[in-house]
Amino acid sequence: MDTLTALTDLYTVWGNVDKWLLITGFILGFNLLRIIARHLHKAGLNSFHFLEKYRDYMNRREHNQKNIEMIDELKSEIRKCNDKMNVISTMMVELKTIIEQNDQKNSAEHMEMEHQRNNARRENLKQELYAAYYKYRDRAEREGKRELSSVEYEGFWSMFHEYESPPLNGNGQVHSVIEVYMRGFAENPSRE
Repeated sequence: MDTLTALTDLYTVWGNVDKWLLITGFILGFNLLRIIARHLHKAGLNSFHFLEKYRDYMNRREHNQKNIEMIDELKSEIRKCNDKMNVISTMMVELKTIIEQNDQKNSAEHMEMEHQRNNARRENLKQELYAAYYKYRDRAEREGKRELSSVEYEGFWSMFHEYESPPLNGNGQVHSVIEVYMRGFAENPSRE
């Protein structure tokens, strides 16, 4: 039992020492903080100033974080817009290709129609030149004179020039027979 009493007394002594150490530590810590605060105050810095700076720092940090989030959102929107623009430009290229193909097709069809129209006009003029040739040849054989009125002369040669000039470019027997024969006719203004 003596041992137990001795241990209890020892604990009481250390318990009291422990309390005194704690109280002394608090007093020393508090005085140390007062000394630090006094030196900071003398240097123009106080704890309120630090708190204010810290609040400003945290506000700026929060504001910067919001700005970073907004920038990230803008980057995302810009990427989406760029993707849409790429799709639109691809569609524009496709439309341009389709339009060019249609233009080429229409141009080819137009040229074919123009060619057919020129062929028809050339054949029509050829028939008219043959009809005029036979008419004037028969009349010249009946009358024995190779004369044409001014209107007939101008009409025949204007028809002939249209036949041989571009885009009709007529040739063949009209040049070798009809033109040679009709060059022998003279223009007679007094003939009706």
